[in-house]
Amino acid sequence: MLKVLLPINIDKWRSPIATLLRACVEHNPDVHFVSFSRPETEEDRENGKKFWSLPNITLGNWRSIFDRYDIVHIASHTPKNLLAGSLAKIISAGKTKFLYTINLELEAENRKTAIYQWFDLMVDYYVSVSRIAGKLVREDAPDNYFGVIPNGYDPAFFYPFVDASGDLPEAVADLGGKSYVLNVAALEPRKHPEWIVSLAAANPDINFVMAGWVVPDGGEPFLHMIQNAALPNLIWLGHVTRSAIRALLGNASVFAFPSEREGLPLSVIEAMGMGVPVIAQPKSSLPELITNEICGSLRSIDGADAIHEWSRLIREYVSIDPSVRAERKTELSRLTQARYSWESVGKMYSGIYKKTSRIDDL
Repeated sequence: MLKVLLPINIDKWRSPIATLLRACVEHNPDVHFVSFSRPETEEDRENGKKFWSLPNITLGNWRSIFDRYDIVHIASHTPKNLLAGSLAKIISAGKTKFLYTINLELEAENRKTAIYQWFDLMVDYYVSVSRIAGKLVREDAPDNYFGVIPNGYDPAFFYPFVDASGDLPEAVADLGGKSYVLNVAALEPRKHPEWIVSLAAANPDINFVMAGWVVPDGGEPFLHMIQNAALPNLIWLGHVTRSAIRALLGNASVFAFPSEREGLPLSVIEAMGMGVPVIAQPKSSLPELITNEICGSLRSIDGADAIHEWSRLIREYVSIDPSVRAERKTELSRLTQARYSWESVGKMYSGIYKKTSRIDDL
């Protein structure tokens, strides 16, 4: 049985990277995994009970880093991940393979930094969650790039017709069923939270709801901006649970996501899985997700007419007839499940693990 180290605190249910790697564990029962635990919420602790009971996952500790592994699989370029992969290679005399799932669009400037250069030296093989995320590696190291395996979502949980109204945050429940525009994203520059505030200011008769966590380095100014805007039609919720996200998506008319750089955003996939159309920028990996009018619309936030164009689209989505909305919700949910269920995504890694571990024998 292959032994794979996942050097991450894997039981964080709102972490896109941890969620991806959990899918690898859950849908590859013939592979033995070792990973780590640091739950942050009650949701993490409750969901973790079932996850850590799986027979193919072992809860590691600091000594686990010094065991022998066939593969070290990571999905972010942190110093800890680099250290884990490097130690595994040293301990195994080079037999351990270092697999990196690229989970964010890389920029050419980043590839010149010291940590990326060390990763280039140590990583053996790459997968990316989107074509754009793998672009630079595909160009620089085509023989080491295994292709695209997308991010995914849990269609059993993010089911569009489940009654999750009991999980709605109080401020949204107080809207009394009125439609709203939803944005779920961390507060940081590349996500452009200021654009949502501008849209709310330009459309005072439409409700806007924002949720996400405040990035420690750079997020605070956006939080102050939201608070100082004091818009009666803008609700800021902060970090919320998956159950609250599902409830919010269940009542949303449209998902607004003006980010400019993404690997393949889980929040957008979850919105589409819940049958909620998405307005996003035609940048980075978003055109790979929003491929037709059922999925949503692609519009830039640049230009004099951008606010007007986004506002026009928002009003169209908010005013859709309920019967038409239900039909579109069913179709978008079906389309998303066919493409992005975690089960199908996780199973794709079975072939990658086998190929990675046997590459020297080919």
